[in-house]
Parts: sequence; C-alpha cells; structure tokens
Amino acid sequence: MSYIETIYLKRHEYFLNFANSFFTKEFWDQILQDHNPSCGFLSAFYTMVQARCGTSKEETSEIVFNSLKEKCLKKESYEGFIKVLDKNLKKMGAISIFPFFNRDLKKAFKSFELLYMQYEAEMHKQNEI
Repeated sequence: MSYIETIYLKRHEYFLNFANSFFTKEFWDQILQDHNPSCGFLSAFYTMVQARCGTSKEETSEIVFNSLKEKCLKKESYEGFIKVLDKNLKKMGAISIFPFFNRDLKKAFKSFELLYMQYEAEMHKQNEI
C-alpha cells in the first residue's frame, strides 16, 4: 500500500466515514476481549491509515482514535486506547517474525485489507477521493 494524496488531504473525514460504515459499536469491546479478528482489524486499520497518508506514528494513532471514538470507543481515554493499540501492533509484529504464530490474526489482517480496498475503489467511483 502506498501514499495517496487525495486521501491524505481528506484523511480525518475520510477515515471517520470509513470507520462509521465498517466497524460495529461492539468493535472495541471485542478488542478488549482479545477477539483475534477484531484485533487484526485494528492493526490493519492503523497500518492502512499510515500507508495511505504517510503520517507519523502519533498522527496515525490520533486519526484512528478519532475515527473510532464516536461509534466504538465509548468513554475510552486516548491513553487507554494507545496502550491497547500498541499491544495489538506488537502482536502483528510477532506474526512477521514467527509466521505460524496466530494464523487467525493474520487472516483477519488480510481480510481487512481486501475489504478496505473494496471501500476505496467505491470511493474512487463516487469521486470522493
């Protein structure tokens, strides 16, 4: 995945709209319960934002937090969110080192990429990006 300027210019609104249409209200609760597909989706969402926008770790974290805040995070603080996000990003890092470790998490990450690409293609068709 690579940087796309039109997404970068609309990054806050674009990813908020994506999150609102893609994630369920229960998404964050599932992550807190270590539900592998949800954990994989969180890591993949972070990775996609960073790849498409070329943003720093801090800005990417803020975009993901703000995108999920209204619908999913309930009263989660930014600091609490960062702890959970970092934990899940480390899980994904372990998969790259140990490829047979937690295949469910890896499958969820790949599934998210495919679903996101369908969303992005639809946004191109609608001239949103």
